[in-house]
Amino acid sequence: MFTKYTKGTRPTSPAQNAVAVMRYIPAKRRPWLPSRFGPKNLPPDELEKLWGSSRYGDGPKDNWGIYGNEKSRSLRGVETVDYIPKSELERFMPDISTGNQAAVTPVSMMSLRGGHRVTHDLLHAYDPHVGVWSHNRVDHDNITPQDPNRVGLHGNTLGCRSAIYRWLRRGPFAQEGHYWAHYLTRNHGRELVELDAEKPIIARTIRLAKSGQFKAACEQYRRITAAPPVEVFRALLRACVPQGLLADAVSLFEEGTKFKHVTRDAICMRALMQTAINADSPSRVMWVHHLVRGNRAQNVIARAEVELFHAYPIHVIALRYLLDRGCAAEARGVYEYMAGAGLLDYDLHHDAGMALRAALDKAGDGEVVALPEYAALPGAKLAAGAADLVAPLWDSRLPAHERAALNGADASPAARLRRAFADINVDFVLRAAAVDGDTNLLQEDRGAYKDRCLAWLDVLSRWGEEAGAPLPYLLKSRAADASGAHVRVAADPADSRRIGRLAPCDDSRFGFWYRGDVPTRFVRETYPTLSADSNTRKFLVRNPVQREVPPTIADLRAPDADARRQRVPAGSEVHSSVREGVTSTMDLPQVGALGSDSIGDSRF
Repeated sequence: MFTKYTKGTRPTSPAQNAVAVMRYIPAKRRPWLPSRFGPKNLPPDELEKLWGSSRYGDGPKDNWGIYGNEKSRSLRGVETVDYIPKSELERFMPDISTGNQAAVTPVSMMSLRGGHRVTHDLLHAYDPHVGVWSHNRVDHDNITPQDPNRVGLHGNTLGCRSAIYRWLRRGPFAQEGHYWAHYLTRNHGRELVELDAEKPIIARTIRLAKSGQFKAACEQYRRITAAPPVEVFRALLRACVPQGLLADAVSLFEEGTKFKHVTRDAICMRALMQTAINADSPSRVMWVHHLVRGNRAQNVIARAEVELFHAYPIHVIALRYLLDRGCAAEARGVYEYMAGAGLLDYDLHHDAGMALRAALDKAGDGEVVALPEYAALPGAKLAAGAADLVAPLWDSRLPAHERAALNGADASPAARLRRAFADINVDFVLRAAAVDGDTNLLQEDRGAYKDRCLAWLDVLSRWGEEAGAPLPYLLKSRAADASGAHVRVAADPADSRRIGRLAPCDDSRFGFWYRGDVPTRFVRETYPTLSADSNTRKFLVRNPVQREVPPTIADLRAPDADARRQRVPAGSEVHSSVREGVTSTMDLPQVGALGSDSIGDSRF
């Protein structure tokens, strides 16, 4: 009767038959394999670090209580984030370290919110509100011992307890009563109601927040079970601004976002932006900028309902912070958005509107009031005077040959400054740089104002960035030194026309020379003719062949410096897409007029 379970030779005794059957009974499965990072395999210093900052989450400088103390693990350190005491936490949370499967909370230990706990929610979506947004039901089929292993929250894995505590103690609002308040205030699509019994608590919260007692205001805020009005979030977010309590401000903003986006308010967004600036967090500054700007995610545009009138100061203070901190890419992104949305002259529009309102108040019945001239507004006068102040300092930093050419071309310093940075709105930069917090630099510190204006212009201008940069797509035959000698300039010997920093790919008429070394080398580039069947023609780039030519070329004689004139390449000479990439529309000097040190700071 046991023959059908055997392999190989036929068993001859009942004992052999029993063993043969047991071979097909699966062995008891071990729930997990031994870890290579166990205490026996760790050196003493790593073991001390593990037990000090990961096992119970109370090690030295406990930044969120997980493996290391890297600052990137938290928005701010423990100096500004108020953790929930573990004694408070253990009142509504079972012990998660008693056994190997203790991370899976039994249904009998769950609270009355339909069987949903924070621990249970962590196992599935890392979302503490999953039991609040859905109906009161528990999916028992998906609660398996494999779930905590999959998400790295198994009770016996390293850092499991502290990782769960990190989520539970992430701010001043992660308490069970508040999750229950979320469920009550969802209200299934109906309007949020304000309970009369909670109006004294709301008034007390606003009063404490305005008086600077942020922690006491948060304690009162936790007692609110209905949806708080926007005045509560305005007062609490403003209380976060002086000390830069970024983690608390973000928690408050997300809290109000769940209450039908009550914090998508201009005053709340400005307080959140100022908090991120005071906390010195460029990433959060860009986050608030994109919230106000509106970003598209999964075919849905998430935008704060902030009018342009209120959005202008939010973007301006963000731009000032990013420019002063040297975040060039982020500052250009904010500036380009403001330019595209027409926000650069919004301060002038505001001044014109205020002047028009004052004129209407003074005008009599039937009197016609004209719109004031923008040139006569205080902001426009400030920019005009600041341009005359900043332009001489900018002229003094130019090379001698460029300064002489500019003086010959135009005698107005402001016009020269605007032409040099023609790709940006110079007047807006001059107006925005005058304000530094509560300080008017144009009146109190003109030296710092001029340096600030020039630094901002260099960061925002694409032309200033590309001046003197090497061509990235072509290797040269020989570099003279490490000062950028491989930068090349193209010229057409046929008509002596110079086009700065263009690389024609198919025309062998162009000659090239190198700048930066004392003996200037003239070369001519030709491209090899390739057959249509070769792999090089199909897949690879044609590398130019450079041959030196004698420097005595009649068409490359240097004219006088006074003969230089600004000239934009015509459409017949250069394609429009290429013309946009030219770093300057100014003609370059000839080879004979260039010195050996004119490569580093020349503005092409």
